[in-house]
Amino acid sequence: IDPEERFRENSDKGYALFVGRLAPEKGVDVLLKAWQKKSFLPLKILGDGPQAAELRKQAKGMNQVEFLGFVSPDRCGEYLEGAKFLIVPSLCYENFPRVIAESYSYGIPVLASSLGGFPEIVLDQETGLLFRPGDTDDLLDKIQWLLSHEYQRRAMQQNIRKIYATTYGSRTNYETLMGIYKKAITNRKG
Repeated sequence: IDPEERFRENSDKGYALFVGRLAPEKGVDVLLKAWQKKSFLPLKILGDGPQAAELRKQAKGMNQVEFLGFVSPDRCGEYLEGAKFLIVPSLCYENFPRVIAESYSYGIPVLASSLGGFPEIVLDQETGLLFRPGDTDDLLDKIQWLLSHEYQRRAMQQNIRKIYATTYGSRTNYETLMGIYKKAITNRKG
């Protein structure tokens, strides 16, 4: 994520953040349904896609929801820096969305659906919280828990800092990749 392997500071400007493609499988409609039921804090949505117009229409009149459209990768960090937490409400099986590692570089806890590889990346109660895919009530419960447990949220930030330093740095990734290549070469020769 960051070739300089530096940990960025989070200024926590008190909003939740979604970053990604606006498509049905990404679950943004789940976020909007949750915010229609109860909005604990502002929600900023970064991204564009085939569902953008439909989602904007669904959010009409929701003052706490702001669509920012496509934001270049260099500017995405400005929004990550100010987020209280990132939400990844995917309804499909994803492996490793880059935005999770990017949010970790800012020490931001992640709320993610418990599908695919998310339970391996987002360690429940350690680096974020997992919720049942598509379940707005479970998502709202997790948001409320995170907002009412500031000590635990700060502990998550410390855990994220440690994990980011040991797992997501360029040196660690290089060594992992080289290990895979060496194993493949060894197995090819045998």
